[in-house]
Amino acid sequence: MSVEDPRFSFPSAPSWKVGAKQNVLGTELVVYDPSTPKWDEFPQQVEWNLTSNRVFLFGPMTKFYVYGAFQKQVAGTGAWVPMVKEDAAKVMLAPNWYEWLIQEMAVYLGNKKITTNDEARHVWPFLNAYLMANMDKLPKSLLCPHPTAPGHCVPTKNTAWTITSAEWAAYGEKVFTGADIGFDYAPLGFFPFNQNSEFMVNGNVPCALPMSVLERLDVRFTFMRDQSHIFKKAADTNTDNYRFSMESMQLCVEEARLSANFDATFTKKSSRILNYPGVTKLMLAETVSANSMFHKTRFLDIAAPEGMFIFALPKDVIGGTYKFSSNTDGKIFRPLNLKEVSLSFDNEGFASREPNFGMVENQFVEVKQLFDHYVNPPFGMTIDPDKLSLDLIRNCGANSVFPHAYINLCNFASKNRVTPVNKEGAIMTATENLDILLKFGTGGATDGVTYFIYLFYSDVNQILDMKTKQFSSPYLKK
Repeated sequence: MSVEDPRFSFPSAPSWKVGAKQNVLGTELVVYDPSTPKWDEFPQQVEWNLTSNRVFLFGPMTKFYVYGAFQKQVAGTGAWVPMVKEDAAKVMLAPNWYEWLIQEMAVYLGNKKITTNDEARHVWPFLNAYLMANMDKLPKSLLCPHPTAPGHCVPTKNTAWTITSAEWAAYGEKVFTGADIGFDYAPLGFFPFNQNSEFMVNGNVPCALPMSVLERLDVRFTFMRDQSHIFKKAADTNTDNYRFSMESMQLCVEEARLSANFDATFTKKSSRILNYPGVTKLMLAETVSANSMFHKTRFLDIAAPEGMFIFALPKDVIGGTYKFSSNTDGKIFRPLNLKEVSLSFDNEGFASREPNFGMVENQFVEVKQLFDHYVNPPFGMTIDPDKLSLDLIRNCGANSVFPHAYINLCNFASKNRVTPVNKEGAIMTATENLDILLKFGTGGATDGVTYFIYLFYSDVNQILDMKTKQFSSPYLKK
């Protein structure tokens, strides 16, 4: 068989010569200052009112930018002074510290809040710490380009997050500089600013928003009043006070200039339905009596999920009273002591034999869990292979700083759902109850924690009806 000599294969005409047919003529950056009046030290609420007759694009250029400085107030004085790198040996920050300061983030279209998840306040900063610590290198470098970003304030080597750890020392000297710092902030799963399960890689490109149709979006951040919960002092004798003084928070948006023909097609066709990619999360917060061997719960009337992610946090997290200073071992999640998770969808189990994927401590199943973290990862986010090992998966991650149980509910390397025994695939198109039975190991459930059970969908997050100018979720009840 002959092979054509590549020296006789010539390229096509330059692609830029089709400019007369291109849809996007160019883009421009617009920086929005908040409508919130100027604040002292730290605001209670920051809001942006977004209007435009163009199309918003989301990606590396559309993001929030935070600017401020860490300060300390020496005991017995009233003055606040900049913190310096030597302070990193005296006090440290909670993992993913900036999100601990946020009580709520919301986007409103008119008077209606665009809802993308069903989860409790104060929990998602911990989950995002796990995602940031284990995220693949390329999306993280695009998501957190500044070394001062809170997404870098996490234990990426899966060693304890303590004041003596090398990772804290490296991050601490970057933010305790004696001067102001700044960083991009693109909150995970915050529609429409952060779409997809990954950020700008593996084909995960966010979709454009026709602002001329929507007329106005209101974006609102509500912050915690007290900051003491994000700091942990090295010694009880340290009586100094600490804070992050946020001088400004801006929003940069990339706007597209469209050709007249494409603009008419894209924004003027009122019957158009636009599906937006993203991750939808459903959560249950379960109070389990200490030493209990079994616990039952259920998700009501839901579509079959892609997977289940279970972890535990101290009980005072969900009430908003948890302080990082109470952490004594450097683990971010608490131990689960979980032995098995039995599931049934529409009253039918997913397996008729043992071992099965719910037996999270089985020696055969733990290898499947390792594989699933690679191929069908939690929340659809590609994990850095260097952060995965059987030792960190075994026994629900007992040797990890993020102990958790992950159950993939999709078939091999796809998003086709596992179908319950004695059911046909059509059941996956219906909404049914998902019943859950947690079975614990010797000693029972962990004392002093809340168990959080997350389900997720990583395909379509929001649907925009151009005719009614309303968003809706395919997975959340109206």
